[in-house]
Amino acid sequence: MEWDSGAGTLVSMDMLEQVCSRLCHDLAGPIGAIRNGLELIGDAAGPDDDGQALELIGHSAELGARRLRLFRLAYGRASRAGLRSFAEVRDTAQEWFAGSRTTLRWPLGQPEEGEAERPGLGRLLLNLVVLAAETIPHGGVVTVCGGGTGADAATVTVGVTGRAIQWPPELAAALADAPGREALGPRTIHAAMTGRFAAHYRLALSWETPNPETLLFRLSW
Repeated sequence: MEWDSGAGTLVSMDMLEQVCSRLCHDLAGPIGAIRNGLELIGDAAGPDDDGQALELIGHSAELGARRLRLFRLAYGRASRAGLRSFAEVRDTAQEWFAGSRTTLRWPLGQPEEGEAERPGLGRLLLNLVVLAAETIPHGGVVTVCGGGTGADAATVTVGVTGRAIQWPPELAAALADAPGREALGPRTIHAAMTGRFAAHYRLALSWETPNPETLLFRLSW
């Protein structure tokens, strides 16, 4: 079953189920760790055990909160309309990378803050940053760069550099909004939704791999 999301963008029941499964999977870890911490407090034999349990609970609660903030902007209605600035999107993306082997380089003023009012642009950038990070499981650098002048002024690039970038055909097909039903799963659902968001907001999305250690995503309008 499929229906129109409002701008000619079809969303299937299968896609909604896959997104829900991904959200539950990503939140199950920190929530489960909080539960384990509470159990440790119940079984604690002394103050040292209490301290370790509280540290586990605090870390897991912060991790869960960071993931919820990102999901709200990436998938929820919060970033559907234009934003006042990219600050919240940039900060949320930075939090997503905290403690990982990947560094996010998103300078202030990239892209120009006036573009934050463009509907969907902040959401697409956040989704692309997350997708970029998933292509470098061994770590690397993700860079957001606004357009230059002339024809490039209306372009934003999300660049990925890292060892052994993983960009298989099924992931590219999902982003291109052309995955087969059998290819849609936890590994590809985020790319598929990113492609649907781009189509919905009429933002042109392209990518290229100039070399085995570089992947470039481009959004233009």
